[in-house]
Amino acid sequence: MIVHTKPIYLIGFMSIAASLALCFLTSIVIDFYSFSSVLVSCSTLLFVLIYTNVRNMSNIQIISEYILLSIIINITVVLFSYIINRAGLATVDSDLYKIDRIIGIDVRNIIAFIDQHRLLSVIMELSYSSMGPQLIFIPAFLAAAGYHARASHMLVSYLMICSISCLISMLFPAYGSMIHLNINASDLTNLSGFTGHDFRTSFDMARQSDVFMLSMDVASGVITFPSIHAGVAVLCGWAAWISKPARWPIVLLNVLMFLSAVPVGAHYAVDLVMGILVAMGSIWAARKFKKVWLPAYGSAVPKAQYAT
Repeated sequence: MIVHTKPIYLIGFMSIAASLALCFLTSIVIDFYSFSSVLVSCSTLLFVLIYTNVRNMSNIQIISEYILLSIIINITVVLFSYIINRAGLATVDSDLYKIDRIIGIDVRNIIAFIDQHRLLSVIMELSYSSMGPQLIFIPAFLAAAGYHARASHMLVSYLMICSISCLISMLFPAYGSMIHLNINASDLTNLSGFTGHDFRTSFDMARQSDVFMLSMDVASGVITFPSIHAGVAVLCGWAAWISKPARWPIVLLNVLMFLSAVPVGAHYAVDLVMGILVAMGSIWAARKFKKVWLPAYGSAVPKAQYAT
């Protein structure tokens, strides 16, 4: 099979292999059965890759490759986010909240304001939940449009954003604003409060248990500082900017996703600022070292498709 994204595959599989090894070293037992739907999806995509290669359907093959890579990287991120929480360092919510107040932002007031307006709450909830689909759709779309290098750049940058954010979060873990400020789902009118609380059980178990069973049923976003949603919002807007038809719709969506990180994701404002910095640094670093990951597509691919 001709693999158009071979260097990225190598990075992806090395990352997930390293995560699995670290799971073993940190006494994390993975419930592979709970990940069966993900494994079936990956197996199906591998079949599609083989079939499209045999049938010489290169465009579908490339799109399938990027979807598969997106899934692989997301699995890596989930594993790594729980691995770093095994360090179990003291949470820093009080410090993060104090920084917010110093810069004149009270997240309690932001949450209360959004919660008073049903339409705003729905928009924020939907925008926040768009991160996963965007991470699969945008690289595939860019690949289909011929911007292979930009699609690869996006995936490498995303892996870097998450890796850096996990390392920072290991040193500065936090529960998030809703738990810190004791804002429960029952206190909210239009916001669900789900994202601000649903991770707590697995977060505490990962930090406190001698052996932690990681199941897909309990896996959730456990990184609060920095905000990965904020970083991904910057990344998606940057990645889509190269395509005129997709540019403004995706930028608008990600402005909303960025803003939703406080009322829906229970982040502090400082989480968003750090997320921006991590994203900008990751995009720059990925571009700086692009010779490591930039695939060689061959002379059959027009030069314009190398655009980053």
